[in-house]
Amino acid sequence: MPDDPNAATINNLAIREMLNLPKLYGPHGFINTFDSTTGTANASSDGPPADLVAVLEQLETATVDPTLLTNGQTVASVEVQTIADLESFAYLTRTLLGAAASASTLTPGAYISLGSLLETYDFTTLPADAKLFTLAAAKPPVTVVDPPPPPASGVEQYLVTNITTGVSDWEDGQVYDGPVATLQNQFVTLTTDNVNITATKPNNFIHTGSGNDGVDISRLAVGGGGTNVVDGGAGSNFILLYGYGYGYGYGYGYGYGIGKGADTVFIDTRAAVADTWSTLSGFRWGDAVTIYGVTPSAATLDWEDNQGAAGAAGLTLHVIEQNKPIASLTLVGYPNYTKADLSTGRLGVSFGDDPASGSSYLHVQGTSA
Repeated sequence: MPDDPNAATINNLAIREMLNLPKLYGPHGFINTFDSTTGTANASSDGPPADLVAVLEQLETATVDPTLLTNGQTVASVEVQTIADLESFAYLTRTLLGAAASASTLTPGAYISLGSLLETYDFTTLPADAKLFTLAAAKPPVTVVDPPPPPASGVEQYLVTNITTGVSDWEDGQVYDGPVATLQNQFVTLTTDNVNITATKPNNFIHTGSGNDGVDISRLAVGGGGTNVVDGGAGSNFILLYGYGYGYGYGYGYGYGIGKGADTVFIDTRAAVADTWSTLSGFRWGDAVTIYGVTPSAATLDWEDNQGAAGAAGLTLHVIEQNKPIASLTLVGYPNYTKADLSTGRLGVSFGDDPASGSSYLHVQGTSA
């Protein structure tokens, strides 16, 4: 089976929180912009606390070291606790970022209350967790990236984080020029590195390479997410489509789902040389996923409830074919899916053939709420 998904969840949730730090401490961030004691603008910021950056860098690139465990601790118990502690910190940052987005409606007193949340946060649990993690191999930490100025009219911008190299930056997309009428923007990369991509405007075509990638289009749900097509290529992918609160993994984000359109995801297993495990968080009715390289006459479809990474578990499909790597897919919905939905009609499953490539595929669609 694929590698422990909890370890990937920890690494990538830490990465997501690292990328949120500029929104709190950057030139236009919540901490820099507002003084929590007066509700007035600050002239400057010292940046994020060094100890917080160090802890997140450790959790971004490390795994639990069994030799450091004591008092009955296990790798699994430490992973679950670390995910819970990262969730707690993520909830806090989400609250502050949500307040920043509503700045025009908040009073100075509200800023005082919200700012004090961060000032009084008991920042002891995450450092204790991080001390039990040791680098399995040399992996560069992800850099902290300040948000760019507003994009020019009609130009999409994507936050692209290369997990393999540790480089994160904003990149312009292109105007979509394909056959799907509802799509407007596109970002295509064929790198074999592991990358995270966060979109900032709706109606996207996003295509990634053969690495283990994350794509976050959940933020588009605020105010209407449009219709999006994500081609995750080969490898294991975490795709965050939509969230009432927050989701995490290879792609972490949040959204409040006003007018969210139908999204389509493509997963390609034809060139896989090892087991893969992809997660679609926020999969809802109208959304669909197509897995290329599944042979109807040879494939065994093993559906299991509540599998996947802690906090991102759900109905999971294991596609098993003789002499081929296992392709696993977890659907995290609202409310979550179960095997019963396969017979009630909430999920539709079918096979097909792609005339252009001659490849067979498996198609799964959310058919009702």
